[in-house]
Amino acid sequence: MNRNIGIAVAGTVVLITALVGVLYFSGNLPIQTTTPTPTTNESNASFYELAYAKATSVQKEEIDKIIDDKSIGLPGEWRRAVLIAIGDLPKDTPRLSAEQAAKLFDSKEISDLESEFNKIAGAPDFVGGSGIQRSIYFLKDDRSEAIILMLDDVFHIVYNDDGTEIRLPVGTQKLPSDPCPSNSS
Repeated sequence: MNRNIGIAVAGTVVLITALVGVLYFSGNLPIQTTTPTPTTNESNASFYELAYAKATSVQKEEIDKIIDDKSIGLPGEWRRAVLIAIGDLPKDTPRLSAEQAAKLFDSKEISDLESEFNKIAGAPDFVGGSGIQRSIYFLKDDRSEAIILMLDDVFHIVYNDDGTEIRLPVGTQKLPSDPCPSNSS
């Protein structure tokens, strides 16, 4: 009997989690999109709260538009665009290039890559994820290509017009010959 209760509880948790996810990503879960009240204790403030605290009313409107971009499909923060909007990062800050990422990959530890990438690009375009943190650096303004730092790995992804993705090696990185091995014996 206890096993049946455990299965019922687990099933209910999965169902509620799935429902919340569907509501969140469909836009039907009420989520605050207005300007948060600036926090005076910076150690507890989120990236967006700190940006709002520094922003003018015009900049706050721009930040609201940036936050409303749900194109990644993951919870997180649009860092580069917000830093540009509030003037902390010049608009002409260059983007990271595939060649620069390759050179740094070949000469640095993976744990040092984000700080090295930030020396070039100023900040990742997007930081976040749902349980798995990632930092995304778009190589082009049209977001058709990116370098992603995730799970102690580096990914060079090209996004095709048909919705498919291609993973390319970064520097001397060796990609698995079968990136999706089957589970059959």
